[in-house]
Amino acid sequence: MGKVRSTKDFSLSSNERLNLKEKQKLVFKFTKIKNLTSKYLNFYTFHAGFKKKSNDLLIIVFKIPTPLRAIYSKTSTPSAPIIWDKKNNKGLCKVLIINSGNANAHTGLAGLKSIDNYVAEASNFFHCPKNQILVSSTGVIGEQLDIDKIKKVYPLINNKSKGNLLSAAKAIMTTDTFSKTSLKTVKIGSKQIRIFGFAKGSGMISPNMGTMLAYIFIEANISRSLLKNFLHSSLDSSFNSITVDSDTSTSDTLMLFSLFETNDKKISNSSQIKKISQGLKEVMHNLAIQIVCDGEGISKLIKVNIKGAKTYKQASRIAF
Repeated sequence: MGKVRSTKDFSLSSNERLNLKEKQKLVFKFTKIKNLTSKYLNFYTFHAGFKKKSNDLLIIVFKIPTPLRAIYSKTSTPSAPIIWDKKNNKGLCKVLIINSGNANAHTGLAGLKSIDNYVAEASNFFHCPKNQILVSSTGVIGEQLDIDKIKKVYPLINNKSKGNLLSAAKAIMTTDTFSKTSLKTVKIGSKQIRIFGFAKGSGMISPNMGTMLAYIFIEANISRSLLKNFLHSSLDSSFNSITVDSDTSTSDTLMLFSLFETNDKKISNSSQIKKISQGLKEVMHNLAIQIVCDGEGISKLIKVNIKGAKTYKQASRIAF
């Protein structure tokens, strides 16, 4: 295996460690989902300047306000985006703004005010209420966010800046060595339902998610209560079952969106629900494995099977 990164990289200041010259040789390889777009949303990616090179800003604009459920880090010191999202969002999203290169974490009241600022401008530009805008940030901790880098790209949103699932995944990478995407298609009657998502994560991967961002989309009309059930039924066997270094993050975020048109019938049939739930479980598991396989310096993936435990909690404690 080629030379790998180690904790010495984190002695580098600011964004230097996000632009390392030496790249880790990939030990594990996964299928990249290329050219995936959706009629329900548009991906827009930009190089805003948070990193020296490569795209570092993703804006997703949904065709209609879209129902979602989200799960965030359980840390006692969450990042400003988590605090802002939990306080302001009411369960619908029209615009999702994600930057990489700066986590806007441990930035105090100023970090929250910066979000208020660029969200207020986005609200005017996209003609939607502030509570239908969600934000995420990942990257260097403890540095104030330069919001002008975000606001300057709003007028640049057009067909030329449209991306796809893979370009979205690339735009949110920090110390990741590869982009992480996943797709599963399930048949519901005569219709093919796509479940797809992208994620980022590398170091600080611990139970209760890890240093990760993950965004998953189901092209079906699903109630928010069912979205919540879907998430929680698959979380323990995916993102909550991985660890690299037992560190906890300030920024862990998992969002699940329901994509549909206003005249689409809600999913309520039990067999349909079961199919979608299983498909989502596969996507979440796949993304979780990709994240843990991108751990800094990793050369092995270990799966622990526990037999004879009385409860899942007991088995989980033994495994970890």
